[in-house]
Amino acid sequence: MIHMKIKAHIIVQGRVQGVGFRHFSYRHALKFKLTGYVRNLPNAQVESIVEGNKNRIADYIELLKVGPSFADVTHIDIRWSQRTGEFSNFEVRF
Repeated sequence: MIHMKIKAHIIVQGRVQGVGFRHFSYRHALKFKLTGYVRNLPNAQVESIVEGNKNRIADYIELLKVGPSFADVTHIDIRWSQRTGEFSNFEVRF
């Protein structure tokens, strides 16, 4: 079976800052062996850029749609592209 490696640029909207969303994203990215980062944006959104197996990224996105218990995700925008290999791990950026 071929495991296609790709990149996803994800913007999460709703009540996603101050609710543990970055830590939630970090834990699940590690679980799915993804590389990239997650960070808060000045406009109250959260951005996550991940690279890895397409199926694992899809599973990660499904979890982001729900978020941690105090989050209220209203919309997720995803842009898919080719994997660049620019990340060696996953991190929370500030």
